[in-house]
Amino acid sequence: MTDVLASEWLKIRSLQSSQAILGVVIASVLMMPALTWYNVSVWDGLPPERQAQFDGSSPVEALAMLLQITVAVFGVLTVTSEYGSGMIRTSVVAVPRRRTLLGAKAVVVAVSTTVAGQLSVFVVYFVCRWIVGDRPHEWAERPVAEALPHLLASGLMLTVVGLVALGLGTLLRSTAGGVGAVVALLVVVPGLANVFSEPWNERVASVMLSRLAGQLAGEEGAGVLSPLGALAVLLGYLLLVLGGALHRFARRDV
Repeated sequence: MTDVLASEWLKIRSLQSSQAILGVVIASVLMMPALTWYNVSVWDGLPPERQAQFDGSSPVEALAMLLQITVAVFGVLTVTSEYGSGMIRTSVVAVPRRRTLLGAKAVVVAVSTTVAGQLSVFVVYFVCRWIVGDRPHEWAERPVAEALPHLLASGLMLTVVGLVALGLGTLLRSTAGGVGAVVALLVVVPGLANVFSEPWNERVASVMLSRLAGQLAGEEGAGVLSPLGALAVLLGYLLLVLGGALHRFARRDV
């Protein structure tokens, strides 16, 4: 298994798209402090009554939205790049146990997105918190201990999105189809909860992938699920998508 993991890591590192994705992650991380500095500059120039109405939203929220799409592309390309180039046949010959092969890809995606995601979230949070200083922005006024669950949950969601993207890419064998499916799952599908009447609209919305981070952190108003309930739903997404991908990949011709 170690050799398979090393091989999959080498494949990902050699992809030009991986370098581009890393560039997007770095650019996103750098952009958040720049936007925070701009917001602080605007806030400093406002009269007191306008300052009280200023929306100093958390940069971590904006970063998470950007990085979810980025890791979705990364997760899909981890497998569809091989289908596109025909290298998947060579990979299957080298590693006949297909579940082992896909499992190695999942481990590489999980480790990569966990490290990059958690590091990005914490760097942006602490740098932007330093920029805000003692200004009364709600997200920056919270003690670090209170913000920690949300930071960890935001980073965890990036890992989950990457793995879901890997599974959908395996099922669809298409970069465009896989990325489109993940984006729809994150952006389009949650809007369908509005077709239900109360209280079902909120119940349906609470199980959407994009709503789980706040519920994992136990934040008030994030949804109807407890942290354990949100974790169970999260595991359900992974079991459904990755389980389906493993079953299909093991039985389908490449």
